[in-house]
Amino acid sequence: MDESRLLREVETRFAVTGASTPGWADPHADREPLDEEYSRVTDPRKWRIEGARALAWTAALTGSGLAERRALAPGDARAGRDGWRLVPGAPGALPLLVLGTPVDGLLVDLELRVGDPPVGVLDVDCRCDACDSGSADLLETLDSAWSNVVTGQFVHLEAPGRVLTGGAEGWSASGSAAATRAERLAEHEAAARDLDAVRRGHAPDPRWRRVVHGAPWS
Repeated sequence: MDESRLLREVETRFAVTGASTPGWADPHADREPLDEEYSRVTDPRKWRIEGARALAWTAALTGSGLAERRALAPGDARAGRDGWRLVPGAPGALPLLVLGTPVDGLLVDLELRVGDPPVGVLDVDCRCDACDSGSADLLETLDSAWSNVVTGQFVHLEAPGRVLTGGAEGWSASGSAAATRAERLAEHEAAARDLDAVRRGHAPDPRWRRVVHGAPWS
């Protein structure tokens, strides 16, 4: 897959889908957040930019023939949430569930989920004024999540008491039992090795009871 070409197509589509959602600078580029900014959302509508970006990605993927957009299946959405499914044509690729809260025709509080039952590729993040780092940072996070699924980099592994999730930019884990520096180093190396094995199509370590991973969409 030519990822750079796909991203250029997303930008082209975003010029249309994001016409009513201008970007903004990082309000904390040169200072720490103020106490009163926590739990305050001054401009909820500006976050519609994430819905505009989701439409741009969807248009780029469907327009290039890599996926088909479909309505949500029964049970996909929760109360107050809307969205769609993207179903790739490539064998072994993971369908993507796009969810959000509709605000003036665009989704906010975006979620991207894959697998059955679904796991989060992108989960709802805090949108308070204190956590606002500007639209460029937001769009980079969104693009990374979409790209990880489309390129087959996203991997989610589950074992009793432990979860490991990785993408092209790194990985995160919960449920570590490592107590010493040596144990943490060994666990870190094992995690990287297991993620790489899954991406290469090899069988993961048997301790992982659930594996969520898909082939590239092209």
